[in-house]
Amino acid sequence: MFVELNHPPRAGFTLVEVLVAVLILAVGLSALAGAAAITTRTVGESTRHTRATALGAGRSEILLTGSCRSAGSGSDTRDGLTVEWTTGPGTQSTTLRWIVTVARVTPEGPRADTVVGECAK
Repeated sequence: MFVELNHPPRAGFTLVEVLVAVLILAVGLSALAGAAAITTRTVGESTRHTRATALGAGRSEILLTGSCRSAGSGSDTRDGLTVEWTTGPGTQSTTLRWIVTVARVTPEGPRADTVVGECAK
């Protein structure tokens, strides 16, 4: 003798549905972690570039406010950034040209920013 039981359908998720949801979540979190790593690297590079620009601008201001002739050439290393400057003849006979180069090391390799200007003799 067989007894037939009428069970109402149960509410909930099947094991397959839960596994698919976990797989989708894992893929999404992996993509998010990759994007966070790229963002962190970009922010770090931007910070180094900003510091290099500030050092170059600072040296340019020193050359502009003082006499370019007396500045000559030189270099300075600060926080992993190397600032080098030189002076020489400008485009006019009454001007001196100055060049400031800021070198830095990045994850992609060495980079340099150069600023060129002129001042009166």
